[in-house]
Amino acid sequence: MKILFVCTGNTCRSPMAEALFNKMAEEKGLSHRADSCGVCTITGLPASENSRIACEQLGVDLSSFRSTALDDITLSDYELIVCMTESHKEALLNFGVPEEKLLVLAQDRGGISDPYGGNLDRYIICRDEMILSLGELFSRFCISDRVILRKLNCDDGKSVHDLVNASFSTPWSQETIDAMLKRENALLIGGFLGDKLVGFTALEWILDEGSLTEIAVLKEYRRQGIANMLMSELIKTAQDKGLAFITLEVRESNIPAISLYKKFGFREVGVRKNYYKNPTENALLMTRENLN
Repeated sequence: MKILFVCTGNTCRSPMAEALFNKMAEEKGLSHRADSCGVCTITGLPASENSRIACEQLGVDLSSFRSTALDDITLSDYELIVCMTESHKEALLNFGVPEEKLLVLAQDRGGISDPYGGNLDRYIICRDEMILSLGELFSRFCISDRVILRKLNCDDGKSVHDLVNASFSTPWSQETIDAMLKRENALLIGGFLGDKLVGFTALEWILDEGSLTEIAVLKEYRRQGIANMLMSELIKTAQDKGLAFITLEVRESNIPAISLYKKFGFREVGVRKNYYKNPTENALLMTRENLN
């Protein structure tokens, strides 16, 4: 996962967050990597001296860091954008970033306070506050390690219905779900955290032609790798069944979903006009071939 930390000037908080996060990810053996930028800065400024010293005390080197202005960042490159405060989140929303892609660090504590203009002790307090909050952030990423995938059966019908109702403006009916769970040419795969269904995906097929008909993750568990797990399992299932390709439809405004599908090798092959209702919107038709 590529993560972007955002503050105001990109010389204090977000550089420390970027460097500390990357060090922690490396120590944990994780592939997540972070960059940072500022909503009100210019590109090319060094990290503040006190930020550099506070990080240096922990063996983290900021001497070569240079700031990046928000205008110089390709936001679509990042799966998660982490803001220091609510005001930074508002700035990103005004920049057109989908809300589901945004997170405020230490949100329940009012975000990460700005040490700008303070002495070294103030920066050390900010650094330690950051480390605590980053630890909480890493605990979110580890949720997927506790998710168990399994084939759904008729006893799971109500849980699936509750999940789709929480996820979509035009959800499947209970009757539709129950019928799919009984079909021989359909398979629903669920992700469970304990006894709780937190995500699922559905695959249908006729001969060697597959269709990804649904994928959903509860809002509070998104951006934590569960959709990736479900997609990987669905692709593996399609391969095991000898399917030649998989198709799907997705709202053309659903950028996170489109990015997920492209990550798993799907490409756009057409448009279905006014396919979705509530609200009315076109669907992109996507397909993945060469499954084996």
